[in-house]
Amino acid sequence: MSTDLDTVDPKTDIAEAADHMARLKIRHLPVVQDGQLTGIISIRDLTNWAVHELTSGHELPDLERSHSALSAAAEVNRLGQ
Repeated sequence: MSTDLDTVDPKTDIAEAADHMARLKIRHLPVVQDGQLTGIISIRDLTNWAVHELTSGHELPDLERSHSALSAAAEVNRLGQ
């Protein structure tokens, strides 16, 4: 028996990864490159990144992406409880 594993590539946009996690209702997402596990991104990682972006004074386009990632992280966190 085998199960397909949902993964992202290291070049995947962070907001896209957050949206992916929210859609799947998962809190961790493996990062795979060339068939090899290179890391795991978590809701905590996304939240820490988004808070850093929001408090670093980045320009509006970056803030919009940060807000999207933060919203997705909050939604996944809510669904996981």
